[in-house]
Amino acid sequence: MKYKIIVFSFIFITIPIYSICQEHHFILKVNFDDSTIKTLFIGEAYYYKFESYHAAKIKSDSSKVYQNSYLFEGTTLYPTAIRIFPLHSSQHFNKLIFIDTGYQEITIIKKDSDYVIQSNTAVEKEHRKFLNEMDIKTIDDKINGKKLLSYVQKNPNSYVALFGIINQAFRYSYLPIFKKINDEFIEKIKGTIAFQYYLNNYSPKTVSSLAPDFLGVSLDHKIVTLSPFIGKSFVLLDFWASWCGPCREMMPDLKHLYQKYHLKGLQIISISFDTDSTDWKKAVREEGIQSWINVISREYYSLQNPNGLHVKYGIKAIPTTILIDKKGSIIGHYEGYSKNDSESDLDRKLDEIFRYISL
Repeated sequence: MKYKIIVFSFIFITIPIYSICQEHHFILKVNFDDSTIKTLFIGEAYYYKFESYHAAKIKSDSSKVYQNSYLFEGTTLYPTAIRIFPLHSSQHFNKLIFIDTGYQEITIIKKDSDYVIQSNTAVEKEHRKFLNEMDIKTIDDKINGKKLLSYVQKNPNSYVALFGIINQAFRYSYLPIFKKINDEFIEKIKGTIAFQYYLNNYSPKTVSSLAPDFLGVSLDHKIVTLSPFIGKSFVLLDFWASWCGPCREMMPDLKHLYQKYHLKGLQIISISFDTDSTDWKKAVREEGIQSWINVISREYYSLQNPNGLHVKYGIKAIPTTILIDKKGSIIGHYEGYSKNDSESDLDRKLDEIFRYISL
């Protein structure tokens, strides 16, 4: 019998404040009857963010070990949201599940062009219950704030609800609802790294705070700042990158908004987080967005830089658009993009501002 040596890569995440918390071992067995998939990976559910939420150590990849099964293991502090995905983008799928401490087993079934997760663990049962009560397909979807508040009031110890709120703070127009939701969680939830990170970085900031001045360097190598627009225009900052699919899908909508509101007083400034200016310039040409100002900022991945543009504007993912009024105050923060939204919160906000302004 031949044995395959499996090499695992480890993700080590430091826990400077919560090191006294006890880490618990977990084993995740994934049954997946798809012969085209040779290697599966797992990672944080919000791996595109800047910080860790669960402070876990996980073995991130697993080759097939026996009869179409894959094995992952590591440690985690509490039930945690992760994603499962294959190695090759041509076989792409990305499924969010919740894992708990101890041994757990799940099955992935290919159904038509999609993949379905089957699991009887308590945390995954609650995950499905949560999606049903919130009337959403995935936990990444926009969640109605009042529904979320009601759920947390009934389930104040819910780790699923904790991760459900992380992406919501800037997606729901009635910001005070989040203060109420925060207060409903029990102390065990409030003491997690996930909650503290959300509270410090995702909780709605005062919308009257002045925006930072420096924005980036333009296509013609000029420094662009916010100052020249103060007192003259509303400014919509569009944070994006050439490699970001949703960012580029959003460009037609930005073109529509520019055509509709530019002459009424809206200026758009697209700020790219590309590290290669050639890729950035090519994408600007391909998308045909030269009508408005384009700048590049190379600070997106400078996580050690506390003064980076992404930190100053609270950018946790792209695309993100930020609306600034004529006084230089931030009056809107909109994260993500969905082609299914016939009218977004940004659309409604701009209509409210410019409705009675004639050309």
